[in-house]
Amino acid sequence: MKLSNRVMCWAAAVVAASTCAQAGAVPLVTGGLTIYYDFDNFTNTVMDGSGNGFNAKVQDATRNLLDNGNTLNTTGVISNDTTNPKRGAGALRLQQTAEGFEEPVFLDLDGGVIKATAPAKVPKTATTVAAWLNIPEIRTDIGGQANWNASGSILQTATAGPSFSGHYQIEGDGRVRWALRGELQSQNIVNSSGDPFVGGHPYPNQPDIDANGAEPQPYPLNEWFHVAYTYDKNANSGAGEFGIYFNGVKIRGGAPNGLTDGEPTGAIDLGAWDDRGAGDFFDGLGIGAVPDSGGRRLHGLMDEFYIFDRALSPAEIGTLAATSSPGDFDTDGDVDGGDFLIWQRGFGATYDAADLADWKANFGTTPAIGAIPEPSTVLLSICALAGFALRRSR
Repeated sequence: MKLSNRVMCWAAAVVAASTCAQAGAVPLVTGGLTIYYDFDNFTNTVMDGSGNGFNAKVQDATRNLLDNGNTLNTTGVISNDTTNPKRGAGALRLQQTAEGFEEPVFLDLDGGVIKATAPAKVPKTATTVAAWLNIPEIRTDIGGQANWNASGSILQTATAGPSFSGHYQIEGDGRVRWALRGELQSQNIVNSSGDPFVGGHPYPNQPDIDANGAEPQPYPLNEWFHVAYTYDKNANSGAGEFGIYFNGVKIRGGAPNGLTDGEPTGAIDLGAWDDRGAGDFFDGLGIGAVPDSGGRRLHGLMDEFYIFDRALSPAEIGTLAATSSPGDFDTDGDVDGGDFLIWQRGFGATYDAADLADWKANFGTTPAIGAIPEPSTVLLSICALAGFALRRSR
């Protein structure tokens, strides 16, 4: 074995040890985190990476026993897609049925259980919901509640009020929708298509439409895009503030604009996560459909799903929506030992010394808000070994 190869193997071993120590899903923003799903690896249960243990149950054709004792009638399937993730090793694929009489597939987040066992974790005065989506198609020909993405539920929250306290959705015409309420259906906090906004729910390029009369551009099909929703009841001296973001850019926001049954908009707490009734598909919190009719079905890929109990700043939303940094060869959101292994294996064909320089410059960095582990010892060792290997290979 050439000396350069031995050195590279030695460096790879050092990196592998470092990578193992850093393994596991790492949220990009952590403060106030309630739920985080990376969707990297799951079968029947999607594990919560926030540390709170709020796991989600997969409900589809083969995992079809619901909490209410009913059996889900569907041929739709939920799978762990490892071929086209946005970040990390996998994504959530929701394959809804094409039969109009069948029921939806969805993730049951057990909102009522969370409220009963960890009420302090349920957002009350502020929240953020964010996710990456990749939508393959929109179908309105299936009929009724079974259409795909005619209105697709990123997240649905419900209370015992009864009320759908949160509709976080994409629309079939390419817009983004948000309806946010309190405990009662009449307590509207945010309506993304209501006054003073005109023209309906916002398009991804809504700021350009509003400012310059630009032609509306719907969200793209068959490519990843990021959506986020923020609300803070106590912002602006108690007047409240909301924001809807597309790929890190705020496309609608301002003071809450809902009608709140005579109460000041900013005085309404968010609706809790409850089971609205025994006939509902899921308990207060779900991804992929609404709980009563099973309509508003989301069909496609989702990755990097977050719920916070605070409103993230625009910079933090930008962090969640950021693409990979130079040196992040596995596009998992950080520059670490795993990226060096990829560079090593592709050196001379895919990667060169300039790519190594990018990795060296960004090693140990991540878009995460908060402390970053000190990588200097490993970095110095690897850089010295890699540099020596490069010189020997010439």
